[in-house]
Amino acid sequence: MKTYSGSRQIVFSVIAVLVLCSGNSVTPPFWPRSFHEPGPDPYKQWIIEVLGSVPRPGVYFFRNAPTPAEAVKKAGGKEYFSAFIQDSESRVLPSGTTIHMTPGLSQNFILHATDIEKSFIAGLPMDINTASATTLSLVPGISTALAHRIVADRIEHGHFTSWNGLSRVKGIGPATINRIRHFLRLPDLP
Repeated sequence: MKTYSGSRQIVFSVIAVLVLCSGNSVTPPFWPRSFHEPGPDPYKQWIIEVLGSVPRPGVYFFRNAPTPAEAVKKAGGKEYFSAFIQDSESRVLPSGTTIHMTPGLSQNFILHATDIEKSFIAGLPMDINTASATTLSLVPGISTALAHRIVADRIEHGHFTSWNGLSRVKGIGPATINRIRHFLRLPDLP
């Protein structure tokens, strides 16, 4: 049997204590946290998808809320379509918007929400009131069964209007709400 020196025994003891503490959700104050929780004012970015008749269709990131004209310009679209620019000068786009440019000389555009799966992959939270059970099950902490219960509850009782409203679903408590709320969003209510 191999024996260890006193200093090695101390090192192994400290490692054992740290492992035991981390398994019980009790971490020493000097131990780094594995996940950083977003603060009250996290870095905000706008993610806009531009499709259709532009030279470089794709997903674009902005530091400030862009207008449709700015988004189309970033995708290589022409700036000289005066009807497009006049219509879109004052309007800013919410993050997760898709602009579809139509072909032709008039160059009109159609605005709609980006697909939930694309938004989620890009890091945008998904709307809990419109997401399907399959999409909800992509969220860490939501199993397939729980996703189906959320959708069934939403159909039976109506849309969720607050985070506490989620607790009416069997299997969701305050800890689960805190864990999943960074991946979901509630609609903006007046």
